Amino acid sequence: MAVIQQVERHIQVTLGATPTAKVLTRTVKSVKVTQQGARGPQGERGEQGPAGAVGIGYNSSSTNTNASAFGASSTASGDSSLAIGPSAAASAVSSIALGSGARAPVNAQLAIGAGAMALNKSQVSIHQLAANSSATTEFELTAGSTGTIRIPVRVFSMMSFRCQITARNLSNAGASKAWFIDGAVWCNTGPNTTALIGTPVTTTFGGSGTETWTATVVADTVNGALKINCYAGGTMGVYWHARVDTVENNNS
Repeated sequence: MAVIQQVERHIQVTLGATPTAKVLTRTVKSVKVTQQGARGPQGERGEQGPAGAVGIGYNSSSTNTNASAFGASSTASGDSSLAIGPSAAASAVSSIALGSGARAPVNAQLAIGAGAMALNKSQVSIHQLAANSSATTEFELTAGSTGTIRIPVRVFSMMSFRCQITARNLSNAGASKAWFIDGAVWCNTGPNTTALIGTPVTTTFGGSGTETWTATVVADTVNGALKINCYAGGTMGVYWHARVDTVENNNS
C-alpha cells in the first residue's frame, strides 16, 4: 500500500484538485498491488578484456591488446587499433576507423566513413605500403608481413586511387626515384572480376642510376585487391615506401 499512497501524493502535488487528478487517483486505488518477490542473486562478472583494451558506448567491442572502441556498435579487433563512431570497425594492426560505418581492414590504414552524407558504404582511406628489395625479381609493396596486407576492393564497389611511391638506395643517397600513379579500379561480383578502369596515369621523377627501376599498379584478381608491383633492376638494398589515397564508392 505504501506504493499506492506515494503515487497518490505525487498526483496531488503535481495536479492539485483538478478533475484529471481525481480520475487518476481513483484509477490508482483500483490497482491491486502484490508483494514484491525476493531479489535474485547478482550475475557473474564478465571476463576481463585484453590488456589495455577500452570500449565505451552501447554494444562497443575492443577485443585485442591496446584496442579502443568508442561509439554504438563500434569494434576494434586489431592489435592497437582504434574505432570511433557508430558501427566503425578497425580490424587490422594499428588501423584506425573514424566515422559512421568506417572500415579499416588493412594494417596501418586510416579510414574515414561518409556516414549520413552517402547512400551507401562509402569512405576515404590512407594506406601505407613498404618493402626492402633484396631480390632481383619483381616484388609487391605490402602493409606488413602478416594480417591483411593488401588494399581490398570490395564486391560491388569502385575506387579511385592516387599512389605516391618512393624508392631510395640505402648505400647511395643519389639513387632515388618517385612515382605518382593515378587511376581507378572496381569489383563487381567477386575477386575474379576485379579490374582497372581505363589506364592509370603515371608521372615519374628519377635520379641517376634508377633508369631500370619500375613501379606499376595492377588489379589482383585472386585476392580482390589493388596491388603495387616494383622492380629495382637488380639493385640490392633499395627501400620502398608508398602512400595510397583511395576514395571508395560501395553499394553492397
